[in-house]
Amino acid sequence: MSKGEFKADLKVQLRILYEEIEKIDQRQDVDDLIYQCCSFFQQYVDGIIDNCEYNYSSIGDQLINRVLGYGSSSNDDRCVLALIFYRFLIEHSIVVEHYKFTGRDEICTALRSYIDSYYPSDDSVNVYRNYSFNLHPSILVHNRVNVKIQTQQGSQQSIIDELSKYKDSDFKVSQVLSQLEKWDSSVDEKFQRIESLNKELQNLSSSYNFANISHGFQNLLKSKKASLHLNSILIFILTVILVAPPMFKIFTGLYPEPSVYGTRIDLTSYLINYIPFVALDFFVLYFFRIVLSTRKEITTQVVQLELRKSLCQFIESYSERSKEMSATTPKLLEKFETLIFSGLTTDPTNVPTTFDGLEQLANMIKSIKNA
Repeated sequence: MSKGEFKADLKVQLRILYEEIEKIDQRQDVDDLIYQCCSFFQQYVDGIIDNCEYNYSSIGDQLINRVLGYGSSSNDDRCVLALIFYRFLIEHSIVVEHYKFTGRDEICTALRSYIDSYYPSDDSVNVYRNYSFNLHPSILVHNRVNVKIQTQQGSQQSIIDELSKYKDSDFKVSQVLSQLEKWDSSVDEKFQRIESLNKELQNLSSSYNFANISHGFQNLLKSKKASLHLNSILIFILTVILVAPPMFKIFTGLYPEPSVYGTRIDLTSYLINYIPFVALDFFVLYFFRIVLSTRKEITTQVVQLELRKSLCQFIESYSERSKEMSATTPKLLEKFETLIFSGLTTDPTNVPTTFDGLEQLANMIKSIKNA
């Protein structure tokens, strides 16, 4: 699209948007500002486009597209359209003398006041706003000076004259540089804050991981202790069953009453009466042995779980330290990892070898102190 076609198309679209906004009963502040911009641009579209080469080439298409989609646009999109109008007007004010266009500076002031007070939902609008208010004017001045240098073939006086036009302007190069320095300082502070938050997040993540492992061991420990309590009750019941019947028979049958006084008691038949109780005791004793063996296994597992839970509470920065130590002493944390992530043993004789990890843990503490 040629520049002439662009100006004709823009003028038509601005007139359509102007009429649409005029029909709105309850207009927002941004609608009024866009309405004023449409009116001004329709009147001076040829002069604006001819003198705003930089913005015409960089955001001319955006201007038409956003004017076309104004009716269905969001508040952020309307703010961006206001910024585009503002950029054209700023370039126009730098290139063209003020007195030739009445109302231009007032529109610029109103646009800047609205955009300054607007809080966008998208951060990209903030970036675009900062660029339009701070960096964009200095780029325009720089381009303008370059054009003068090229056209005047390096005439020193013409360059000085051109720069002197902007010495009292709101867009001084020194102010722009000062603003850039403030941005650099602000960016450095934000980067430091981000690094600090990143370290805190890593510490929280490490603590959270160990808290999860410790919480898992705690739940398993509660389950094992409940099983141990139930096992103790079962042992008590079996002990009562094992002892009570024989004792009852002994005490009740110790002094038998013969049917006839002086009749001789048959010892064999007397002892035969105890055979069922002896058989019952052997049967109960078998189950008692099984339950007692289970109790020993559960006790062993409880000891292991308590040890692992204690180690998880102690090693808070294991994931971080393991990377450093693995590079220097690869086998230093091997026993600790074996202890934490191994299965629970049910054989009490294997428990002492599990505690060998404490020796490696002591070595790790020494290495931390030396570091």
